[in-house]
Amino acid sequence: YSSDIDKLLDKNQGLRSRLNTKLTLEDYSLEEMVRIFYKKAELEGYKLDEGLEDCVADYIAREQEAAYPDFGNARGVRNCFESVVKRMNARLAANEDMLLSETQLQQLSDEEISTIRREDIE
Repeated sequence: YSSDIDKLLDKNQGLRSRLNTKLTLEDYSLEEMVRIFYKKAELEGYKLDEGLEDCVADYIAREQEAAYPDFGNARGVRNCFESVVKRMNARLAANEDMLLSETQLQQLSDEEISTIRREDIE
């Protein structure tokens, strides 16, 4: 965002002198964003099926490319995670194109309602 910040500072002659410290933060690598995704899942009480690291990386890369330049690194990863959780919830609520009853939803195990699967990501 450095060019956007420079444009903002150029709008007011005195603003640049008042904000005289420049802090440049590098974008996260794809590997770091995958770790952020997994950490977010852990903090929210979810786990992912084994072997989904490449799937998560592909998903984040696709979303990052589609949203460029507005992906926002960790914010973009959070948005990806929230989309995955929504798809997981839709998967859990559906059963062969029919919605589960309230009783059936209550009978889902803790593992079922906390595990993100490949189909939730792809």
